[in-house]
Amino acid sequence: MANSTVFIVNPAAAHGRVGRRRGEVERRIREAVPAAVVRWTEGPGDAIRIAVESDREDIVVACGGDGTVHEVATGLVRAGSRAALAVLGLGTGNDLARALGMGRGLAEGLAAMARARLGRMDYFRLAADDREFRRLAFNNVGVGFDAHASALARRYKRLPGSLGYTVGILHGLATWKAPEVVVRGGSGEVRVPLMFVTLGNGHSSGGGYLVTPDASPFDGLIDACVVRRLGVVRAVAMMPRTRRGDHGTQPEVVNMRSDRFSIECAVPVPVHCDGEDLPGGCRRLDVEIVPAGLAVFAPVVASARGERPYLPE
Repeated sequence: MANSTVFIVNPAAAHGRVGRRRGEVERRIREAVPAAVVRWTEGPGDAIRIAVESDREDIVVACGGDGTVHEVATGLVRAGSRAALAVLGLGTGNDLARALGMGRGLAEGLAAMARARLGRMDYFRLAADDREFRRLAFNNVGVGFDAHASALARRYKRLPGSLGYTVGILHGLATWKAPEVVVRGGSGEVRVPLMFVTLGNGHSSGGGYLVTPDASPFDGLIDACVVRRLGVVRAVAMMPRTRRGDHGTQPEVVNMRSDRFSIECAVPVPVHCDGEDLPGGCRRLDVEIVPAGLAVFAPVVASARGERPYLPE
């Protein structure tokens, strides 16, 4: 492993348990990487700042949940950094950690770093309404019910594991209105009363739901799962399928793959990037892939179609 490694740790991850274990976390990191620099975030957005400041390092490790990973990776891209992103999945979702083969938790993540290698991963650029590509995403983008439920799930983040996401989904089912949308990608077009669209760079979302099970952050493509409106009973029946990743054959589901997508609606629809809300949603969203745009340090650094290195238990 390179000598120049910075660990950016979010003490609020896992409902604050990471911060309460601060001494143990630092000790175990330094046992695994003796020359490591450990920096703790102080609030939302702070991981971006630290990542920008760490642009001359060899490896910058995002230690937390998907929100922490999103911030660290965003900082590295904005800085034009030469540093490689690594991930310790210490949060509740840890979906990009799954896609990169990093496991879950401190012990699994540090063990994965010992067998990691350098590569380059794709990421997304997004333009909302104004058509300027201002935002980034690294694991997935959710439009419609996906984003609606993600926002609600934050109310339940103190529930163990991915249970908060599941409760957020159930709450969302009771409150979701399905607008008509048009999804365009490649040479295809789908017009549906929308349940959700998930654009996947990684294969799982929401703490292990395999919504885009064949997606890989190394193939230069975006996997889209478009789902038309579902009734509550049907939606609940579909949840185990999305957990297993075998929902793609269902009549309400359209799978698409392209290097860019546009989604249009007459009214603003909710959008999230790696679980982070786009305030107010948007009427038109354009998403394009940046192939091999970010250096990464992980066990999985090549196309992982069909491999699924870390499925939910």
